[in-house]
Amino acid sequence: MSGRGYTGWFDGRLVGLMSEADYDRLAARLAGAWIGLHFADPTAQPASMTATDVAARLVRLKEEVAARKLLSVAFPFTYVRDPDAPTMIKLYDPRACGSGCSTSSPQPWWVFSTVAPSGAEVADLRRRFAPPAPSGFFTRLFGRRPRLSATMSLSWNGTNDR
Repeated sequence: MSGRGYTGWFDGRLVGLMSEADYDRLAARLAGAWIGLHFADPTAQPASMTATDVAARLVRLKEEVAARKLLSVAFPFTYVRDPDAPTMIKLYDPRACGSGCSTSSPQPWWVFSTVAPSGAEVADLRRRFAPPAPSGFFTRLFGRRPRLSATMSLSWNGTNDR
């Protein structure tokens, strides 16, 4: 899809906010009607929100992240389409982002947009972030993967069978 519309914006170029002051300025400069989607909740549907609602949600998410006292993380990882005139904001929960060496993209925590996604777009985006189906020899054979204990012996019930 081109850079227009919900999926185009979702997949397009976004600018990361690097400081808490930039995050606060973003919350203060919002205007107009927005659509919010709590992406981390698989049952959540897009909801209409005012700029004031979105700004209040940004403040609450910042407070939630800061309350966790995660090293130097004071606000959600935030990416914006045009910070001077925002039209899409993607927020990521720092606790759910894993390491910098990850081979997959984390699922957004919240997405706010001035364009409403269609039901098909939401379903497609959720499928992208769905965990992969288990695969491999042991899964096909036994329906689950064996766990290796600290002594590297196979354990089928989660305990060390020695």
